[in-house]
Amino acid sequence: MPCGEGSGPIFRDRAITHLKEVTSMHRQFGVLAAATIVLAGLFVHPASAIPVVVKDSSFEDLVRAPMADPFAPRNWEIFSQGGQAGRATLDPPLPGQTGTDIAFLDKDLDGGFAVAFLDVTVIEEGTYNLTVDLAHQPGREPTSAPFKINFEEVGFGAFQLLGSNPFPVGTANDEGFTDVSASVNIPAGSSAIGHYLRLVLVTDDPEPGTDPLNPGGRYLLDNVRLTRTPAGGGAPQDIFVGESSFQRNGWFRTWTDGNTAGQYRPPAPVFSNQQGDQLGFATMSDQGGHAGVFQDHGTIQAGTYTLTAGIGADPTAVPTDSYLVLKFEAVDPGFKELIDDQTIIAPTELNTTTLTDKSNVVVIEEDSPLIGRQLRSVIVAEGGEFGGPRTYLFDNVRIDFAPLGGLTADFNDDTFVDGADLAIWKGAVGVNALADADLDNDSDGADFLAWQQQLTLPPGQVGAVPEPAAGAMAVVLAIAALAARRADRV
Repeated sequence: MPCGEGSGPIFRDRAITHLKEVTSMHRQFGVLAAATIVLAGLFVHPASAIPVVVKDSSFEDLVRAPMADPFAPRNWEIFSQGGQAGRATLDPPLPGQTGTDIAFLDKDLDGGFAVAFLDVTVIEEGTYNLTVDLAHQPGREPTSAPFKINFEEVGFGAFQLLGSNPFPVGTANDEGFTDVSASVNIPAGSSAIGHYLRLVLVTDDPEPGTDPLNPGGRYLLDNVRLTRTPAGGGAPQDIFVGESSFQRNGWFRTWTDGNTAGQYRPPAPVFSNQQGDQLGFATMSDQGGHAGVFQDHGTIQAGTYTLTAGIGADPTAVPTDSYLVLKFEAVDPGFKELIDDQTIIAPTELNTTTLTDKSNVVVIEEDSPLIGRQLRSVIVAEGGEFGGPRTYLFDNVRIDFAPLGGLTADFNDDTFVDGADLAIWKGAVGVNALADADLDNDSDGADFLAWQQQLTLPPGQVGAVPEPAAGAMAVVLAIAALAARRADRV
C-alpha cells in the first residue's frame, strides 16, 4: 500500500521507535498506542479538516408524519411576554415524568403570557382530544393564574381560536405530574377543515405566587398526547406529536409573520441524492421577511470553518423572488454578529430533482475578538414570494474546521500530537473538555480519532491516519477496552 510524503523503511522505523517510547509512558494505553502504530504505518498523509458536530444533520431525528406540503412549527415554540418560558432538565425528575426534559411556563404580576404551541396535523371532521401532564414547580407554585389548553386553526399568518379550556391552579400540584385533557369537535362543513391544527398551552393571567420577594408561579409540562375520533364513531386514532416530551433537538427555527421553516417528510423522496426520508425547509410568502433554521456548535477557535448543505427547490412550489442564505454567526447572551461574508443563493442556481451542494467559508484569525464565543450556523430564506408560498428544501448539513495550527489534538500546546496528549485524553474522557479536539464541548471517542489522525511523527511530520475500516477500528477499540480493564485491576 502506498504511503505519503516522507514514507519508507527509515521513516517508518523512526515512527515506531517514537511510538514505543510513548507507550512506555502510559501502561494503561500501551496496547492502544501499539495498535495505532500499525495503523500509522499503513496510512500516512497530510492532516485534513476536522468535522464539527452537526446534530440532526439530515433532519431525521424527529420522525414526522408524511405530508403533501411542509408546514410548521412541528417543533414546539416556547416563549413569553411578561414572564418566562422554555425547556429545562429536572434533576431529580418529578414522579410521573417522561424522560429528562420538560417545558415550563412562568407567569408574574405583569401583563402578557407564557406559551408553548405546536402545529400538528391537517384538520379533519371529528373530535380531537389533547392530554398533557401538568405539575407545579416546587417552591414556585401558582396561586391564581389558571393553565389553559387552547385549540387554533392556522394557515399562513392568520389564525382562529377553536376553543379555550382553563384549568384552575388546584388541578395540579408540586408532588408529581397530573394528566389534564381537553377536546374540540370539528363538525361537517367546518371552515377549519383543511387548515392546520395548533395546540396552545398557555397561562396569561397575573400571578403573585407564594414568595412576595419573587412574585410569580411556574407550570411544568410533559408528555403531550393527541387523538382524533372520527365523526362516525370508532376507536380514537393517535395523532403524531413531535417533541411530545419536549426533548431537545439540534435545530431551532427563526421566522417572521407569514413565513415558516422546520422539518418536512414528503410522501416520497423528492431528490435523488437526499439523505433519508426527511428534509429541512423554509417557506416564504408574499409578506417578505425571513424563515430558516439555526444551530450552535461550540466555542469558536482560530481557523477556517466551512458550512455545506445540499439545497433544492420544492417542485410544487419553486421559489422565484426570494433567496437563500448560508452563514455563520458568533453569538453569546446579548451578542450576535455575522462572521465574514454570507453566501447568497438565487433560486436559479437550484433545481427540483437533485440537491446542489452550496458552501459558506469563513476564516477566524488568531487575534479575532470572536474567539471564545459560540459558533452558530444559519440556513435562512429572505425576501418575498409574490406568487404565494414557495419553498426551499435542504439536507445533509456539514461543517468542517481546519485549525490555523493544524493540531486541535495538541492538548498540551507543545506543537506536537503525541503520547502526552493521549494521556490528557485518557484523564479527560467522559469527565471534562480538556481533550476536545472536535469542538463539541466534551472529551470522547471522536477526540481520540482526531488524536490518531493528527499523530505527530518525527522529524516534525504531521501524519493524518484516516479512519480505519470498521474491522480494524473494532480491534483497536477492543484492545483499548481490554487494556483499560487490566489497568483498573492493578
